[in-house]
Amino acid sequence: MRILVAGSNGFLGQAAVRSLLHEKQQIVRLLRYPRVTDGEVIVWNIKKDPPPLKSLENFDAIIHLGGENLAGLHWTEKKKWLIRESRAKTTQQIVDAILKLNNPPEVFLVASAIGYYGNCGHEWVDESSPVGHGFLSEVCLNWESATEKIKKSGIRLVQLRSGLVLDRRGGILPQLMLPFKWGLGCKMGNGKQFVSWITLYDWLTVLKLILSNRQIRGALNLVTPNPVTQDEFAEGLGRAFRRPVLFRFPDSLIRFFLGEMGEELLLFSTRVRPSRLLGLGFSFKFPVLENALKSIVDD
Repeated sequence: MRILVAGSNGFLGQAAVRSLLHEKQQIVRLLRYPRVTDGEVIVWNIKKDPPPLKSLENFDAIIHLGGENLAGLHWTEKKKWLIRESRAKTTQQIVDAILKLNNPPEVFLVASAIGYYGNCGHEWVDESSPVGHGFLSEVCLNWESATEKIKKSGIRLVQLRSGLVLDRRGGILPQLMLPFKWGLGCKMGNGKQFVSWITLYDWLTVLKLILSNRQIRGALNLVTPNPVTQDEFAEGLGRAFRRPVLFRFPDSLIRFFLGEMGEELLLFSTRVRPSRLLGLGFSFKFPVLENALKSIVDD
């Protein structure tokens, strides 16, 4: 397949490019700045120009994984604006460009997140559940809404509602591993909030499944069927390093030091079921957290 990847410098974008190249797919990167890579590049100055239409012709698939990093000490108004713009606006620009193509792609895959569901407490949610409340829910709703024209055009659309993606080479896990390795790991809040997760290996396997199975379209939860509480997650990481987890970061301090970002990223509970993947008979290589963490730590 000839595949265009936007957001190829991020954690998931880099992993997707490596994996697809390994599968002998023809990969082209859509980049903001020209740079030397081991493949073909299309440069797009997002702030000044629309996507270069002629360069977007004749792709089998376009994958958009771009977006401002959510992490930071606080979500200032500027940071929140960047988070919104880097997702909804760029997606809308790519969508508008696709709809003008003479030879559009068969499928458009766009990143989203389980932040769509908001704070669910102990309630299970899946792809049929409504949008939740909060800043990330609003961002995900606008992000996915920007693809509506693609859905109406008949081009196959898949929205990747990813949970916490675990790998030692990127994402949040490398930042957690060092303190846990030295016995300084910490539980967050009351520890009862649910964390829905997936290994990078399984995330990439789902990505390839989407590209090969033309029946898959619409929103798709990329999480295992076994979410864990935050306490269980911390204890599992401690066991992977054979270290006790002795500390707890209270809710009040998280809210005081990290504000809205800490509230939504660390204290919100997302108990998400991958109903559509299970309906497809997808088999996770790492469905259980303890085995997943052991594999990652021992890698």
